[in-house]
Amino acid sequence: MNIIVHLPNTKEGWDMLSERMVEIHSEFIINEINNLPYSYEKKLEILEGIKQEVEGKIVHFQYRRKGGKGKDETD
Repeated sequence: MNIIVHLPNTKEGWDMLSERMVEIHSEFIINEINNLPYSYEKKLEILEGIKQEVEGKIVHFQYRRKGGKGKDETD
């Protein structure tokens, strides 16, 4: 099977694609959590853990984009 992908040509297009990818990933994660055989409270706990992990990665990524060194890098 061959798949042709047409990527955006503009910053606005890339932003829209990025936003849509975030939506799709979020929906997938929520659906997977909902299918787990745990109580509602446990599912919320799992979701909160994932949220904290993602927020930590976003902060790290933004820091690195501004020229910060990673924890494994030295000056």
